Amino acid sequence: TFLAKGSATLDKLKDICNKGKEHPSTLLQLYTQAVLDITYFEENQLVDEDFPEESSLQKVQELSCILSEPEDLVRECNINDKPINILGAELLECLYWRKGALLYMYCHTAKERTEWLQENIAIFKKCLNDGVHYLMKMLSFRCPLQLNEDVSLQDKDTARLLSEG
Repeated sequence: TFLAKGSATLDKLKDICNKGKEHPSTLLQLYTQAVLDITYFEENQLVDEDFPEESSLQKVQELSCILSEPEDLVRECNINDKPINILGAELLECLYWRKGALLYMYCHTAKERTEWLQENIAIFKKCLNDGVHYLMKMLSFRCPLQLNEDVSLQDKDTARLLSEG
C-alpha cells in the first residue's frame, strides 16, 4: 500500500540522514516521494468517503499544505537553486497535479451541495481558481506556455492564467 511505501521511504531517508553523506537534493527528493505516497492514501480516503461535508474542506486544505512542503523546504534550506533543479520536473509536476486534482475533485463534489455552495461561494471560487492555477503550473514545468498573436483572450482572468503559466 501507499502508506507502507511512504513509511519505507521515510525509513530510508532516516538511514541516509544518520550516515550524513548524501546530497541535500537526494534527501529532499526522498522526502517528496514519501509525502506523495502518504497523501495519496489520504486523498483516496476522501474520495472513497465522497468528501464528507463536515470535514473535507479542512482536510483538503491540510493536504494541499502538506503537498506544498517539499517546495517550501527547498526555499527554506537556502539552497541557491530553483526547486525544479533540486526536486526535478517529475516530482514537481506530481505535487502540482495532486494539488490541482484534489481541488478539482473536491469542487466537483461540493457543487452538488446546493445549500453549502450558496453559503460558501467565495470559498468554492477560491478552490476552483487555486486548482486551475496548480494545474496550469504543473503544465508549465516542461512546456512553458508561449503566447502568440493568434491567442484570443476572452477575459483578464484567462489572460492572467495564461501569462502565469
